[in-house]
Amino acid sequence: DNKTTLIIFDSEKRMSGCSFMLARMIAQERYITVMPIPSDTYAKVGSTEDSIYEFYRLGGINDAVEAVEAATGVKVDYYLKFNNDSFGAFVDIFGGVDFHIPYNLEYSNPDTGEETIYREGDTYIDSRDMRKIITYPLYKSGEEYRAKMTGVAVSDLLNRNIGAGFSNYVDDYFSTVINSGVETNFTAYDYEEQSDVIKYVVESDSNVCQLLTVTGSYNENSLFVLDEGFVKSLQERFKLYDDSVLE
Repeated sequence: DNKTTLIIFDSEKRMSGCSFMLARMIAQERYITVMPIPSDTYAKVGSTEDSIYEFYRLGGINDAVEAVEAATGVKVDYYLKFNNDSFGAFVDIFGGVDFHIPYNLEYSNPDTGEETIYREGDTYIDSRDMRKIITYPLYKSGEEYRAKMTGVAVSDLLNRNIGAGFSNYVDDYFSTVINSGVETNFTAYDYEEQSDVIKYVVESDSNVCQLLTVTGSYNENSLFVLDEGFVKSLQERFKLYDDSVLE
């Protein structure tokens, strides 16, 4: 209900094994905006300058929240941290989605022994496939492109699976996710307070999820710096109010 949530997917202990995304429910217009953030995005917190991933790796969720707020100028109200199990539980609510693989993806994970092999073209992906695709470490355009792939996968998953009758099961879905091992400061009380708004939004006749892709460039330290103009535009794109904008 006009609150912003930082979603963290921590699949493996490497930069490409973590994904960061801001999500904001625009209640009055009945849609959710999601904005994936490259893990190598530059942030300055106090006197420390580093990537969002490094803030998270060294300081955990609270430092990740501070880094994302510093990089985007957007106040984070809630956080949701998924591991592999809780991510799978979330995606399995929707079943899966048709997805376009841009080119052949091949990777042998030295830590898990898992093989990633996907051929270019359209294919149906389930939660296991999605996890491997959004943590794929060898995208030609690096972390910026991996973030875009994450955003497309999540927004397509929501838009193609949320439809008539979905709101009838939101209470059960909330219980499934909360009990799946997710770490969050979003409480049962918060859900009770906001569940009617959530159901109202997902009953929208149009696509419920709008994807916002970041713009920026890499600095001399190979960190992705968000464009100043893009950061300013978030006030309108996220429909922010005074208490949602950082000084």
